[in-house]
Amino acid sequence: MAPKKRKRQPTGDYPIGYCRPPAARRFRPGQSGNPTGQRSGSEVKSIADELKEIAATKVTIRDGETTRKVSLLTANLLAHAMNGAKGDARSAAFFLNQAYKFGLVDNQVSGDVRQGSLDRPRPSDALIKDLDLNVLSRDEQLELSQLISVINRDGCIWSLSARELERVRELVNKGRADDGSRQ
Repeated sequence: MAPKKRKRQPTGDYPIGYCRPPAARRFRPGQSGNPTGQRSGSEVKSIADELKEIAATKVTIRDGETTRKVSLLTANLLAHAMNGAKGDARSAAFFLNQAYKFGLVDNQVSGDVRQGSLDRPRPSDALIKDLDLNVLSRDEQLELSQLISVINRDGCIWSLSARELERVRELVNKGRADDGSRQ
């Protein structure tokens, strides 16, 4: 067992100073100096507070020749945007989904952009011909666009896994359903 700490004792003969506060500042009898009982410096944080603190942490990134400090959240979004621009479909989908949630992307923008040359058909053109996107939910449209971007990037439908190929088939069949079979 550790030895008890000795109480601080004044060493000199003086009325006010070390261990002898002024009479007006002394605690009254029965009054505590720490009424809440909480230890000083031990702040209890919620998980949301911890996440906010982590997201606000500043990191240094390089942008070409220059360096700049941005929040960790900004750095992650920037990394997803750059990876999406390089062809990573998941990063692109994540970034565009976040942009859509914040209202940065409207529905007209997606229809205005066409990839590749206009005279050469994309591998997915025959697949999405006569497809009614209004039948599909927003999540299904996003999922289908992700899968189609993989097909167009790799040049054939066989770049998808068996599960992804089956999901494309389900979404295309749902998008081509007749008016009588729609739910």
